[in-house]
Amino acid sequence: MSARPEPAAEPFLGFRRHGEVAVVDVSPAIEALPSSAIETAAHVVLSPLKANPPSNVIVDLSRVQYFTSEFIWFHRPLAAYWK
Repeated sequence: MSARPEPAAEPFLGFRRHGEVAVVDVSPAIEALPSSAIETAAHVVLSPLKANPPSNVIVDLSRVQYFTSEFIWFHRPLAAYWK
């Protein structure tokens, strides 16, 4: 028997666009993300938003059971962007 390839790791944060609404999908994998990586993940998500700003942003936490206080850091630059 041949070995099955392992499935690709799910990204911590995903980004999709629906017209003027941007949706940031948060994976359950974020629960294990080291606090030192939150800033990097936030910049990855914010880059396309800065390039083509939407009117509204939805952060979908429906698949996450919990997140650490460091994850709240992700929302600070997001909120500051729309001031």
